[in-house]
Amino acid sequence: MNRHRTYRIIMKKSDEHVVDVIACDEAQAVERAEALWYRGDRSRFQPLFQAPQLSFVADEQSCLHLADVQNDDRAEWAEAALRAFSAKTGSGVGDEGLHDLIADLGHYADRQNIDFLDCIARAIGCWAVESRPQPSDERIPPVTIRIGEGGEP
Repeated sequence: MNRHRTYRIIMKKSDEHVVDVIACDEAQAVERAEALWYRGDRSRFQPLFQAPQLSFVADEQSCLHLADVQNDDRAEWAEAALRAFSAKTGSGVGDEGLHDLIADLGHYADRQNIDFLDCIARAIGCWAVESRPQPSDERIPPVTIRIGEGGEP
């Protein structure tokens, strides 16, 4: 079992924002959320509701369902999503269907003003750690994605 989990961090200021981050533990998750906020990468934060002062806290309830997740569980969830997508589009459940689903997730991210390349890079890093044969406390490795010569579309 992998020790990395996704933590939902609620940033409280004059209003509340929420961000999901992948980390080994709650402290690392809060540290990552603070770093995102203070370096100005606020596009990953979603508004939540009004709050009185600035603070960062982990929402433990949002993470409990992930405590004992295995890679077989993750693969089954992905297959269910791919089958639903295939039923709607007729793209199949093999590599072509997976390709189409990932590309369409990019279009969804554009519509929602989500940084798709950042999400994909973080997902690849998380997958790499989860794919290791032994549980690991190591951090998610950085992943860089370049498109063509210019970098981004």
